[in-house]
Amino acid sequence: MGTWKRVLTTADVSTNTTNPKIVDGDAGLVTGDQVYDWVSANFGSGSGDITEVVAGTGLTGGAASGSATLSIDYAGTNNFIDVATDLEGTAIDAGDTIVYHDATDNNVKKGFVSNLPFTNNTGTVTSVATAGTVSGITLTGGTITTSGTITLGGSISGLTTSNLSGTAGITNGQLANSSITIGDSTISLGGTDTTLTGLTDIDLTSGSKTIFDGVGANTLTIGASTTTVTIAGNLTVSGITTTIDSTTVNVADKLITLANTGSPTTTTGSGGGIQIETSATEAEWPELIWTNGGKLTGWSLSNHTATASTLYPVAVMEFSGSTAPTTGDAAGVGSFYFVESSGALYIRTA
Repeated sequence: MGTWKRVLTTADVSTNTTNPKIVDGDAGLVTGDQVYDWVSANFGSGSGDITEVVAGTGLTGGAASGSATLSIDYAGTNNFIDVATDLEGTAIDAGDTIVYHDATDNNVKKGFVSNLPFTNNTGTVTSVATAGTVSGITLTGGTITTSGTITLGGSISGLTTSNLSGTAGITNGQLANSSITIGDSTISLGGTDTTLTGLTDIDLTSGSKTIFDGVGANTLTIGASTTTVTIAGNLTVSGITTTIDSTTVNVADKLITLANTGSPTTTTGSGGGIQIETSATEAEWPELIWTNGGKLTGWSLSNHTATASTLYPVAVMEFSGSTAPTTGDAAGVGSFYFVESSGALYIRTA
């Protein structure tokens, strides 16, 4: 058997029009205006005095009663004047002024940039040397100081037409067919091509196969932004995260199942629901979730913010034409019962 209490509404407000409008024995609700009039009539406007104004860090003055004055304390190493950053996009001129703290007398002062204890420093590159020979290639040009040129000179040695079997090997230029073509990609012998193009079909023999597993923990893109990718058979996604960036998603299935698992229980389904991404912080996303053993229906709503993350149980309401609740249980403690004929609203408390 449920225990119900009626929810009072504006229809239950006291209709007493005499002054004072709040009287002993009146069982109706009273408005804020009625309370204000009663307090004003019995207690007046009220008055008081600030007990103390305390000067915080960087301030002096204050008082325990009466008038109080606070002044900014410019002395001391912990105080400074903060100004807005508004760079002109040019270098600081010697005639510009800056604000600084004078360690001699602990005062804040301003002075010219030209008075700062710095000097302009200039210099010259002392040496860029050239040295060494690689397979007949030499560097010339000498030592560079402020300016100069480095030149590559010489010739590659060790390869002749009569020495094809030597360490130099056979060059592609000495072969009748020095490349192969795949699709519309021409690849020189000994070369590589990581972007084959012009292919019209890639087929595999019958049986289970694995492709592109060498990509590893990286991104694999299929097609362009305007490409339609069609999968003729079933699609199984075994990864942990599936992201869909489509603006329109059409699903033929009329019922979407969440928390699908081989051995479903109320425990495995607990916490399932829908989240809406509204910020960069997941803890602030609003959500509709079902919790095993949760209050009322088990469903709860949450409109998370940076300062509030309360879950609000979803309540249901039972309707009746003219009968007040007696043994009706609706959806348990916290659910509602509405009598349509009288407009009375009840909430279950036990």
